[in-house]
Amino acid sequence: MATLVFSSIGTALAGPVGGAIGALMGRQIDGAVFGSGQRSSGRLADLTPTDSTYGQVLPRHFGRMRTGGSIIWATDLIEHSTIEGGTKGATALAVYTYSANFAVALASRPISGIGRIWADGNLLRGAEGDLKVAGTLRIHTGEGDQAPDPLILANEGEAMTPAHRDLAYVVFENLNLAEYYNRIPTLTFEVLASGDFTPADLIGELLDNAEVTAPIAGIEGFSHTGTLADTLATIDQVVPLASHVEGETLVFERRDLATTVSPLGEATASAEDDAFGASSGWTRSRAAPPAQPSAALRYYDPDRDYLPGLQRAAGRPAPGQPATIELPAALSANTARALIETTARRIDWSRDRIAWRTRELDPAIRPGSFVTMPDIAGIWRVGYGSGAMQGSNSRSNAVRRPVPTALPRWRPRLAAQAKPQMRQPLPRCCRRSSCPTMARATHFPAGASLPPRPVAPPAGAARHCISSKTTAIWQAQGRPAAPVQPSAKC
Repeated sequence: MATLVFSSIGTALAGPVGGAIGALMGRQIDGAVFGSGQRSSGRLADLTPTDSTYGQVLPRHFGRMRTGGSIIWATDLIEHSTIEGGTKGATALAVYTYSANFAVALASRPISGIGRIWADGNLLRGAEGDLKVAGTLRIHTGEGDQAPDPLILANEGEAMTPAHRDLAYVVFENLNLAEYYNRIPTLTFEVLASGDFTPADLIGELLDNAEVTAPIAGIEGFSHTGTLADTLATIDQVVPLASHVEGETLVFERRDLATTVSPLGEATASAEDDAFGASSGWTRSRAAPPAQPSAALRYYDPDRDYLPGLQRAAGRPAPGQPATIELPAALSANTARALIETTARRIDWSRDRIAWRTRELDPAIRPGSFVTMPDIAGIWRVGYGSGAMQGSNSRSNAVRRPVPTALPRWRPRLAAQAKPQMRQPLPRCCRRSSCPTMARATHFPAGASLPPRPVAPPAGAARHCISSKTTAIWQAQGRPAAPVQPSAKC
């Protein structure tokens, strides 16, 4: 406005020359009041990129997974300006855009490559490897002989530039940030590791002298963060694992796959009235259901760009608040549904218990072994003490085997043709476990088919303890009774 006023006054007073002088004076006044004729757009005050977190754990990826990574190096944002307009007296507009140089660590083990990249949820790099915005991407797979990145080397110098071997990372050079409001966007990467996930890859890289025979089908990718024990505990919820030692080798195997099945012999009856399964030698029970049964599984769905998915077990809900298993694995919807269905059924099956008494200790049968029992259907698994153990196949459960104390105790199982009175309870005086004669009569060396012949008790021992019970045993085996006569007290 001042430009027009002073231009008119100058022209009236001094002609064209006065008009030019007046216009110049009015333009200066307009600039002081309204600003200059050149405008700017989108300029940032802070050129520092998004910070990273020190001490952040870098995961180990197997198969195909989507991960966010961690920024390990960056420069200040690079400013670019362009002038738009300003012709024929129009106001010129200075437009500022920015690009970034930064490196993102992806995995703490070598990978085979990078697939798609998402920036703020939108596709930044397609499956064919093309970037959707201007910039350069370099991929370092983390091999043991990889060289330092040339951009980092040029900025930091050779003495301050590590090669980051055994660390997979990517470097963006001059990545245009105009589509992301001139800031570094939130990036996620599709990491391609070698092959599908197997527990052998997970365990073998961390433990020496370990043998893993636990195949898992259907898991397309897996991310390992934290300790190995925590990760194996997570996997064990859907794919039960077991371990034992063979020599100097730690062997891992699946608890639900019976590789070798050993038959158990006939159960041995107990002569003690208060022992479990006194007449049959075995008992069967069913544990109470868990307070929080696992009925749902969260996972990453590759068919939905690795977005989290949820599958629930079918059937009637169990009592209590159901628990959700958080599995950091890439699965198809069908595989996830099958895993949670099998897990829910296994939780119900594993509640069955059988306590089995045996007269012989087989070194091949240990906690974790698969066994079959006479006249009992299914394959069962020997458990650890009284703990809950899952079984194998469609109907497998825990078998609890008593741990021997000093010597194997011979618990005779009376023949089918034995007289009924032989199964009658013994007198109270003959149930004393502290009686030395009774202990001598019920222990036998390994491999003996019959117990040793009862001998006379030592001096001071109660003679009535080798009476009706010992005589009944020997008569049932077809041998003459002991020469010691029962006392009148028995």
